[in-house]
Amino acid sequence: MSSLHDHLRCALLRALIALLLAAGIGLPVLVGIGQGFLLLRFLLIITVIILVCAMLSLRRKLFGIALVIAVLVSGTLYALQRTGPVADAILLFQDIILSIQGQPIVLSLHGDIAARFIACAAGLFAWLLTSPENGVLPAFMTSVCVFYAVWLSGMQKGAPYLLPAFPALMMLYAFTHHYESSSIEDPRQARLPLFLLPVTAFLLAISMVIAPPEGTQSPTLAQFNENLRDRIEARFFFTQERARYTLAADGWMPQGEHRLGGKPDPLNYPLLEVETHETVYLRGAILDTYSGAAWYDSISAQRYYWNSMPQRERRNSLFQTTYPLSGTLSEKEVTVHFLAPGASTLFVPQRLRELKVAENILPYFNAASEVFITRNAVVGDSYAVRYVSANATDTGMATLAAQNALVNDPALAQATEQYLALPSHIQQEVFDLAAEATAGCTTPWEKAVALRNYLQINYTYTLNVQTPPQDVDFVAWFLLAEKQGYCTYFASAMTVLCRAVGLPARYVEGYLVRPEAGGVTTVRGENAHAWTEVYLNGLGWITFDATPGHGESDRSGSIPPSDGATPTPPPPEDMPSEEPQSTPSPQPSDEPSPEDEATPTPPPEPDQQEDPPPPSENQKKPSFAWLWLLLLALLCLLAARIHATAPLRRATKAKRDHALLILWNAILEDTAALKLPMHEEETPLSYAARAEAEMGLHLHDIAAAVSALRYGRHLPDDRALAASRATLSVLDEQLSGFKKLILALRRAFTFKKII
Repeated sequence: MSSLHDHLRCALLRALIALLLAAGIGLPVLVGIGQGFLLLRFLLIITVIILVCAMLSLRRKLFGIALVIAVLVSGTLYALQRTGPVADAILLFQDIILSIQGQPIVLSLHGDIAARFIACAAGLFAWLLTSPENGVLPAFMTSVCVFYAVWLSGMQKGAPYLLPAFPALMMLYAFTHHYESSSIEDPRQARLPLFLLPVTAFLLAISMVIAPPEGTQSPTLAQFNENLRDRIEARFFFTQERARYTLAADGWMPQGEHRLGGKPDPLNYPLLEVETHETVYLRGAILDTYSGAAWYDSISAQRYYWNSMPQRERRNSLFQTTYPLSGTLSEKEVTVHFLAPGASTLFVPQRLRELKVAENILPYFNAASEVFITRNAVVGDSYAVRYVSANATDTGMATLAAQNALVNDPALAQATEQYLALPSHIQQEVFDLAAEATAGCTTPWEKAVALRNYLQINYTYTLNVQTPPQDVDFVAWFLLAEKQGYCTYFASAMTVLCRAVGLPARYVEGYLVRPEAGGVTTVRGENAHAWTEVYLNGLGWITFDATPGHGESDRSGSIPPSDGATPTPPPPEDMPSEEPQSTPSPQPSDEPSPEDEATPTPPPEPDQQEDPPPPSENQKKPSFAWLWLLLLALLCLLAARIHATAPLRRATKAKRDHALLILWNAILEDTAALKLPMHEEETPLSYAARAEAEMGLHLHDIAAAVSALRYGRHLPDDRALAASRATLSVLDEQLSGFKKLILALRRAFTFKKII
């Protein structure tokens, strides 16, 4: 009767501690998600759960039975009626995902479900944390993580509800300290000094009175948390539309970003400061689809974090770190500083080897090999890159093309599939012109060079152009009628002509930077440029600039005039590009119809996409970083629990008799994992004899010490303990990493005293 009384008293004391701890770690989350009105229901649920756990703890075998029954009932309800805890859990998970994606209101629609699950999780977790065997560290770490998650997520209203956790930690320390410092073998017999109860109540009342209603208001801490929260959201939840760079922002597309041609009005406003000693093409937008009026992007919807380890192979493939497959290209460096606000684009060369950014810049990339950040660029942003130059005019490029002409290039097929398509309305004369310009060429390199030279020699660079007719293809009109223009004309024509002769090619917009004295160049809108990248077997993407006077070609063309006026308007405002809805076909019609020739495929009306206004000081943007921090806290707790339950560590802290039994049980677990379990009818000495016969394992001295302790209450000597530790270490080395992990998890989730 006395034993049952002690067990019951211990269970109730532990329930009180667990109740305070559950309130301290659960209520802040409940209030933070806007469900504070369910506070009484929450307290009732955690009280019932903890009391049930306390009663079940009197008969430990009931835990397993209760768990099995709960799982079976929940599974049956879901299978038959799609109701019950399983259905609620699925619904809550969907709400959390939608909230992370920017729809926080959906979580509040099912606040009662969230409250129930938070209460159940807090109650069960708090009960497990308050086991005397766990000590106070796991509960303390959990409380700290919840406290910081609440503050980091901007849920200051929930901060005062953390206070019950602090007296709970005090009581738990006294509870576990009495258990660890005594010779009690059953944690249910641990006692708690009764004087702590009134002290705890007094401290809790004082804390609630003096606690600020909105949490701590430290400006330094608030700024630190705000910065960290922004980085977490940008790293894990970056799904917003971004402002992409376009030549229209620099005045080179007077008809708008969805129609090429027309007399440009380039900006003379300083945009970038570039440190380079070499001419460099800084790519901004890489476009793959031609509609007849403009270029669009159709492949870069997916985005990848630049420093993501799982995406390293994809990044290396897109930026061609192994190309050329035969031979080498020289590495160079360039540094870029923003002098004016811009889009989210980072202007970089094509073959990046290294990207260095500041702490407040999180770089991403997409399938088109564009590089961008999670916000628009601001004055003062800077970054540095190390890259490999891959321009057609680089020394030795022709030799490299010949060396790689016959190598096996696995990426060529994908480039051919993505970058050969042309709209069906293009006139046959364009294909005839491409064939005429490449007549006599036998290799892709010769064809690309011939097309570039043909454009530079036979067409004139000028800014004084007519506005293209609305009912004709832009490239066909330039090649067959206008025969003069600027960079967008030549880059579009080069890309289309390359595709017409079977060369994968893509249209690129960015800045052409030529080094100035001192190695620092100020880049303005008038330095914006367009060019072509052609994929060559074994070389990868190579820059071809067909604009006369811009590409440093080996054949001179017309020099661009200086008659264009360059006004000084205000800084540009970048607009995101839009993807067309039509799907161009790769081959032209043999006899194009008049309708096809007169009516090019029209691009869709662009949606007006604007950056959302910044939140005001009184309006906090929703944040769900606390979900990730709670997951991190659970992982930290698991790691701490695994460390705390390691047999060698437990034996070091335990008394001599307990240490021997802990080590003996661990030895038996290891031998069982090695396919030599101890049978129920065996004594320690008989098992030691069998282990020596079958495994050559010397356990006789250890088994003798265990028998003397169990049957004669003789304490083991230092030699027996040392032999036990050495034997356990030897057995651990024989286990595979997977078996070690399984044993560690099994010990971590065994919430009873194993000796």
